Amino acid sequence: MQERNQSASEISWYRKQEWSAEWNMALVISVLEETYGIEAFELSTYFSRGSTRRGLLLMLVFIVWEIVFRLPCLFGWSSEGLGAILFTSVFTCLICVGNLMKWVVCVVYFLDCKKRILEKKVDEEVGSDGKVVNV
Repeated sequence: MQERNQSASEISWYRKQEWSAEWNMALVISVLEETYGIEAFELSTYFSRGSTRRGLLLMLVFIVWEIVFRLPCLFGWSSEGLGAILFTSVFTCLICVGNLMKWVVCVVYFLDCKKRILEKKVDEEVGSDGKVVNV
């Protein structure tokens, strides 16, 4: 019974990370495509179809990044005075750089998924007519 609960919780955790990738892509779509709300989520789901593993992997990388750079802040591994200020400043900068990297990677992920879907759509259209069209 415990194995079943553990695997169910692992599956739900993985599913949450996949949804996180779609959520982040929807935010990118809202900014780049000027499509908002449920339409952005629908586009995100459509574009990420077939590449959910990549999205899951990206989210796992950034979860590890967040944990590694926030643990020292949570446990207060610093000294008093100027050392504490320097410690906090360095780790805050690393967290900010990590967030910036996450959004750049999410934009690249979105553009890659969009390109893949559009190429697939063109291939299907070309295959149905039997003609090759130069675009």
